[in-house]
Amino acid sequence: MTKKAADRYWLPAAAAAVAAAGLWLAPVPPAMVERWYSRGAYPAWQRMATAVSNVAPFALFDVLIVAAALFAAVTIVRGRRAGSRGRAAARLVLAAALAAVWFQAAWGINYRRMPIAESLGLRTGPQAEDALARFGRAVAAEAAATAGDLERDRPVTPARMLAELSSGFARAQQRVGLVTGARPGRPKYSIFDPYFRWASIDGVTNPFIPETLIVSGLVPAEAYVTVAHEWAHLAGYASEDEANFVAWLACLDAQGGARYNAWLFALIKAAQAAPREEARAWIAGAGPLAAGDLEAIRRRLLGSSPALTRAASSVYDRFLRANRVEGGIESYDEVLRLMLAAAPGGRPRL
Repeated sequence: MTKKAADRYWLPAAAAAVAAAGLWLAPVPPAMVERWYSRGAYPAWQRMATAVSNVAPFALFDVLIVAAALFAAVTIVRGRRAGSRGRAAARLVLAAALAAVWFQAAWGINYRRMPIAESLGLRTGPQAEDALARFGRAVAAEAAATAGDLERDRPVTPARMLAELSSGFARAQQRVGLVTGARPGRPKYSIFDPYFRWASIDGVTNPFIPETLIVSGLVPAEAYVTVAHEWAHLAGYASEDEANFVAWLACLDAQGGARYNAWLFALIKAAQAAPREEARAWIAGAGPLAAGDLEAIRRRLLGSSPALTRAASSVYDRFLRANRVEGGIESYDEVLRLMLAAAPGGRPRL
């Protein structure tokens, strides 16, 4: 292959790589990202793209992953057969760079938006010594009061969650100040569902064509908050603690089983941060139905592979840190700071 022929691939690949690096590294102020992208260009794109993905009966995420794998395999095989490995390598670099540009432009820039605590004026610093105890007792009481609202014998289907959560999601977005709300994604199952279950991955947001994927077998007591978490990602909250916070608000603003999901989720987060005996007391105060739901969630998670879960968590931790999420995988649990700041007595003051 001549140098001129090689340049046809390497020059566009280099240009695409520079564009991807620019989108990732450019020192753009978070306030500007918040105004012009997260609350400007992105919502318009998300509402249109998710309207399209909602029509598809299958996960577009699966199509993209399979297509990318086939492209890579065919490119490598053809390159070896034709003796043009340099051209094959250039085509792969070009494809990867274009995918990186697409990721950033379609969703990834949201990692650089203004922190939700700052946009809402929440003080997430050190709380009073008894703040966690007051919160834990409050959410345990709320979980006990709403536990009977969850229909455990009725399948929590994607269509049901879409219908029951949508209004709460809209109100939650209003609470956090979004003028243009995100379109809820139709929850779908993926052909990679076995991997998700083994790796303890409950849900996935497709960042290329915004859509919502969930794992099969979710317990009714966790299904609503899982879907709401992925919808919060659709709303542009890329950080896991912020997505958890918006999901909590969405479920609280919904009805029935979704509201109970929110209180049980808050109880879990509070209990994880409390001394063991205090956490046990809160869980006992939530009543036998909540205890049974927590046991059902524990049994579901036992079906995962510890080794695969650790590997998947490690990869995702690195991905999050590379995208300026300092806490990495631990950021999931940092939602408690936001809860305590917004709802010291258990109920949000937003």
